[in-house]
Amino acid sequence: ANGTKYAEGGGVLGVSANISLTNSTVAHCVANSTDHGASGGGLHVDGGFVTLTGGSFIRNCTADVGAALQIVAGVVTYPFPTAVGYWLPQTECRVYREACQQTNPGEQRQCNARRDNCSAQPDDTNGTAPAGCQPASAVQPCAWKNDKSLLLKLMYQLPVQPHDQDLPFACIAGYLGSPAELNQSSPFCAGPCPAGTFCEAEASTATTVCPVGSFCPTGSIRPRLCPSATFGNATGLKSEQDCTACPRGHTCTAGSSAPTPCPAGLFAANGSFDRCEECDAGSVANDTGAWKCELCKEGEYQPLRGMSECRVCPRGSSSIEGATTCALCENGFYKNPNSDAEDDCSDCSTVDGIACPRNTTLSTIDIRQGYWRHSASTKVVYECRSGDNGRTPCAGGKNAGTNGDGYCAIGHKGPVCELCTDGNAYFEESSARCIDCGNIVTNVIALVTAAIVVVLLIAAAVSLVRGSWQPRNAVAAQALARARRFSQVWLQLGMQSKVKQAIGLYQVIAAIPTVFNVTLPDESYAKWVNALSWPTFIDSVFLPGECYTGGYFALLLSSALWPIGLIFVVTAASIAWESVRELQSVPQVRSWRGAAVHGVGRALPFALFLTFLCVISASTRIFKTFLCDEFVFDDGSA
Repeated sequence: ANGTKYAEGGGVLGVSANISLTNSTVAHCVANSTDHGASGGGLHVDGGFVTLTGGSFIRNCTADVGAALQIVAGVVTYPFPTAVGYWLPQTECRVYREACQQTNPGEQRQCNARRDNCSAQPDDTNGTAPAGCQPASAVQPCAWKNDKSLLLKLMYQLPVQPHDQDLPFACIAGYLGSPAELNQSSPFCAGPCPAGTFCEAEASTATTVCPVGSFCPTGSIRPRLCPSATFGNATGLKSEQDCTACPRGHTCTAGSSAPTPCPAGLFAANGSFDRCEECDAGSVANDTGAWKCELCKEGEYQPLRGMSECRVCPRGSSSIEGATTCALCENGFYKNPNSDAEDDCSDCSTVDGIACPRNTTLSTIDIRQGYWRHSASTKVVYECRSGDNGRTPCAGGKNAGTNGDGYCAIGHKGPVCELCTDGNAYFEESSARCIDCGNIVTNVIALVTAAIVVVLLIAAAVSLVRGSWQPRNAVAAQALARARRFSQVWLQLGMQSKVKQAIGLYQVIAAIPTVFNVTLPDESYAKWVNALSWPTFIDSVFLPGECYTGGYFALLLSSALWPIGLIFVVTAASIAWESVRELQSVPQVRSWRGAAVHGVGRALPFALFLTFLCVISASTRIFKTFLCDEFVFDDGSA
């Protein structure tokens, strides 16, 4: 019966009838009634005997009461076996007989001994028990009276009540059905599916082999995935221990059938993770399947994570192993942190006077001997003065010290090392060394004495040439005669004005470099012209400017005033000379005022000539006050 609709017994209706369903299926039947009293969707039994055999089914039927079947009266029996994969409560059909009640103990024992044999023998047609057996009891486990073939068979007699569950019952998922009757008595049927297989559905009659990437313990309903960091490359795995550990350099997500190699740039140290890690900056993984990252070699770098190749440092730059930047410079280059391109190395060959070993920075540049810089924060290097013997005050090196003093030789300091650490010493440009000033008072006295002696000698020479005195010595007389002839020629040719013009011209030329901050083209020529800078010449011979205790102001003051002082000395000497001559005259005609006037008049030409010689040089010295050399202390500032 399939798909029929009746108020009672949608599939089969049995009323006081004997019905046997063999290898039959009652499915999708409906018992329907307008008053909602329909019962027995598949089978309705109201008296009689119904037998379900040969794997018969009642499936997916519908009714208000007893969706599968409704038993109002009668007996419904299901002898085993059922269909493979199904089960029912199971009992053996035997005759229940009354208890032995013999008074004689021997007969009681004999009755009890025959009990099992008697339960297998039915009564005769008259209801008489077999000889030696007790009468059948009122309650029997099966309808053997109606069908004696049921005796000693395994069977299930359904209770008189509505049944909503399909018959027979399906073996639960994960367990395997069997045709053996003894394996059809519980929901566990023939037992769990073997390890390495699974039984996904109820009423399973065959197992499914566990697929790759999973394992199936005993009684599995479905495969279990091999956990993360493992894989299963074979079918039929029975336990988690059968899954293979993921090799290092690979990843294995849950359920993997084979390990997946890490992409280039990623690594897995031991395969215990389900994902690969990125290589740190400064390291790379060149190939797939890496279990560790390789550090970038010297001269290479990698600033990013998860990379497969290192970058090559630009020309001149280098790096240590595992570097993220090219922070080092090769031999001949230096790192300048003040440059716009911080990672670039600057070429040392563009700067004279420096050496750049490997890993040189701006602050560690090796300054060569004979060169100097103001600090370790500048690349501007100045060439130092070199003496006649090749000596230089600049020792060079890597230590700048304070304001560049670390590059100076012992005893020197300051810009280009031309100052002396000894307060009583001065720097001599010709020898490029510090010279002791000696006793300043002695030098001053020597300077004044020399000036007076020179003036007196010049005055005496002029007097001799212009006077009428004649020496007795022939050689002296001849020399004096030549001097007087030279004086006459000098005056006749007007050489005084010509010489003054030449001196004035060259003094102006000597002042040009100072005033206009230019350089004369020829060094030897410049030295000869500078000899006409009288104040500088006098200072260098007698009292160098650095030896003045008053500093540059005292030097400037002495340079401007010493010609005036010499003029006063000469004038005083001239007045004294005239006063002496006045004392030798007749007292009546003596005139001290006249002597003073004559003395001043005699000294006036000298004063004018000295003023002419020194005015330009003194002015140049004053101009130098406002002329400063600029030394770069830090790149970008002076």
